[in-house]
Amino acid sequence: DPKRLDDFRGEFSPTEVDLSTDNHRSSGTEIAKFGNDVLKGVFQQTYAGVEFEVFEAFSNLAMSKLVTTIYGARQRLIHAGVKDWSLAILVPTKKMTRLVSDILREPPGGMAAIRHTPVIDMEAAILGSEVVAFLMQCPGFHQFEDFVELVCNYYQGKGGNEPTKSALEMAARLHKAHQELKDSLRAQKPLRKTSIINATLAAYESARGLVFTGNPDTDWQLARSALAGCACSRLNEIATEVRNIRILERGTELRHALSEDWRQNGSYRNSLKITRQAFVREHFSIGGKPERGVVVM
Repeated sequence: DPKRLDDFRGEFSPTEVDLSTDNHRSSGTEIAKFGNDVLKGVFQQTYAGVEFEVFEAFSNLAMSKLVTTIYGARQRLIHAGVKDWSLAILVPTKKMTRLVSDILREPPGGMAAIRHTPVIDMEAAILGSEVVAFLMQCPGFHQFEDFVELVCNYYQGKGGNEPTKSALEMAARLHKAHQELKDSLRAQKPLRKTSIINATLAAYESARGLVFTGNPDTDWQLARSALAGCACSRLNEIATEVRNIRILERGTELRHALSEDWRQNGSYRNSLKITRQAFVREHFSIGGKPERGVVVM
C-alpha cells in the first residue's frame, strides 16, 4: 500500500536517497534505462550494453538457440573472472518460466543441462515436496489417510492466497472419495470402480514397494518418479510441480539430515519433518541471499 510510505515519511521524516537511476551491478551499460523503457513501451534506437537478437519461429530451434546463447553468456562471465556472477533469463509469464526451466533441465539435441534457479510461486512445489517426502518414509497401508490429507493440502494451498475454485473442488472430491473408501471397507463392500480414489490408492500401494538406497538424491528422484509414472493424474501433477524445485540443492544441511536419518533408522523415518523444517529455514533465510548463477524469472 503506497500510503504506508507516506505514513512512514510523516512519522519519521527520513532522509530520502533516489537510487532509481543507479546501476552498480552493470556499470557502464544502459540496462536499467532499457528496463524502464520496457515498462513504458517507449524505446530509443540503441542502449549501451544491450543487444537484440531474434529467435526462430519454430519452438525447438528457438529453444536450442536459447540454450546455446546461455552457454555463451555464462562462459563470458566465467572467463571475465566475475565473482558471484548472476545471469537473468527474463520471460513474460509464469507458464514460460516453467517451460524454459524444463528446457534448461533437459535441453534438446542431447545438449548439456544448465543448472539454474527458476523463480516461481513456491506453494505448489513445497506442498508437492511433502508428498514425495512422505513416500520416502515407506508408510504403511493404514497411513493412506495421511497421504490423502497431504494431497488435499496440495490442492488447497497450491494457489497461495488465491486458490482456484477447481483446486478446492478437487480437494473436496478427494476427501469425499476417501470417506467413501473407508465406509466401503467397514461395510466390507467393494468401492465403485469410478471413484477417483482408486487410482490414488493404486499409486500409493505401488510406491510403498519402493526400495531406497540411503542416497537422498537418488531416493528423492525415485519417489518423485513413482508419482510421475503412475495412472493417477493428480499425482502426476504433483510430480511435475516438484520438478520445479531442487529440494536437495537447498544446501548440504538437508542432505546431511536425510542421510543421518537413514543411518540412525535404516530408513527415512523422519523425511517429512526434515523436509518441512528445511523449507521453514529457507523461508527465513532467502531474503538476505543474493541470486547467483543462472536465474529464470
